[in-house]
Amino acid sequence: MRCPYCGQILVPKKDRKHFRIHKCVNSKCSYYQQNLSKLPKNLKPADKHKYKLHYLYREFSIDFFKMDLHELPKNAINFNFKKFNPHIMGLCLTYHVNLKLSTRQTAHALQEIHGINISHTMVANYAMTAAAVIKPFTDTYDYKPSNILSADETYIKVKGIRHYVWIVMDACKKSILGYQVSNTRAVGPCILAMRMAFEKFKTFPDNALKFIADGYSAYPLASQQCKLEKDWNFDVTQVIGLTNDDAVSTEFRWVKQVVERLNRTFKYSYRVTCGYGSENGALYGVSLWVAYYNFLRPHPYNYWRPLNELAAFKDAGNMPAKWQILIYLGQKNILNMQQNSGI
Repeated sequence: MRCPYCGQILVPKKDRKHFRIHKCVNSKCSYYQQNLSKLPKNLKPADKHKYKLHYLYREFSIDFFKMDLHELPKNAINFNFKKFNPHIMGLCLTYHVNLKLSTRQTAHALQEIHGINISHTMVANYAMTAAAVIKPFTDTYDYKPSNILSADETYIKVKGIRHYVWIVMDACKKSILGYQVSNTRAVGPCILAMRMAFEKFKTFPDNALKFIADGYSAYPLASQQCKLEKDWNFDVTQVIGLTNDDAVSTEFRWVKQVVERLNRTFKYSYRVTCGYGSENGALYGVSLWVAYYNFLRPHPYNYWRPLNELAAFKDAGNMPAKWQILIYLGQKNILNMQQNSGI
């Protein structure tokens, strides 16, 4: 590997979990000399190490662009209702997801309001099954996104250990386009969330795309990999801090605030879970909430109607029926995926 500015062979310096860092050590490199000239005039020589002056390249050991984003469900239970029926499953999802009740509170509400004696474990099983079946439909739906996207990451707990949820949303139409759950804050999950969002475009807008994020370094690195691997040419605009101290923050602060409000909405429904029991459960829990947010939750932006109105909901008289229709659409989507992949 050679430096694109001086042609010098890059020297491997550090090994990380998903990549190796190569560095150009040529002191006469034009890239190094240009950065050197930008240093403050009163900078002490001992503080020069605080600035990244040399050209760096990250060689990824994992190809995040070949990983399957739409994996078919494996651990979900079946839909053979021995004691209950699909309507009761719809009731469980309505109380648990729409009304943000925990599984125990949901079981208690069904007992006290409807006279249905169901365990909280069965409620959790229903939620896991519905999430696994609905997820492929949510991830492959044609959202017709705008050219302004906003991204952010937030914290959750899985077995008491900090994990991260990455979200990429349409800042204009408010739909969630990409999401990932990870145990690290590395660049890999950020790339996967970006891929999931960008695949919603029938034709990628390239430089017309406005991608707004915070000051975290994973977003420019993910953008760099998108350019190298997929030829997706776009720039990441980073809104740094809480106040508008520069022109970029003043112009794009509203975009960053959209995704911050989305994080607060997610956390309001997440807190009742007291954390997730497994990474797989966390992913399906988030995907179930994304399906509710995109297709069922009333939004003031759309005059208190769902963001994406489905024609299949036309004759659905209540929310449990809408959950059943979402499960049906998810099953159809899975069948199509299986036929196309030859499973």
